[in-house]
Amino acid sequence: MTNKKIIAIIQAFVDGKKIEFKRRRENENENEWENCIHPIWNFYTFDYRIKPVEYWVNIYDWGTGELHETKEKADNMTLNGRIKCIHLAEVF
Repeated sequence: MTNKKIIAIIQAFVDGKKIEFKRRRENENENEWENCIHPIWNFYTFDYRIKPVEYWVNIYDWGTGELHETKEKADNMTLNGRIKCIHLAEVF
């Protein structure tokens, strides 16, 4: 990880963004990320990232609807003509 990336992650934490971490291993598994509440900032042993921002959006035959924080909220706000609900994740 470059110094710029390390600084960006620490600055994001200072700014109140959620950070995730996982132990570095030979076999990478994207499902191993855990919430980092009190980071120790050991970049030799752990990988860190800004927690992805996730949204669900309903797709209609006439266009797209609003972004929702959970699939349940998207399902509850469904209007007539929904084709599907898609999951969006922004990874930094």
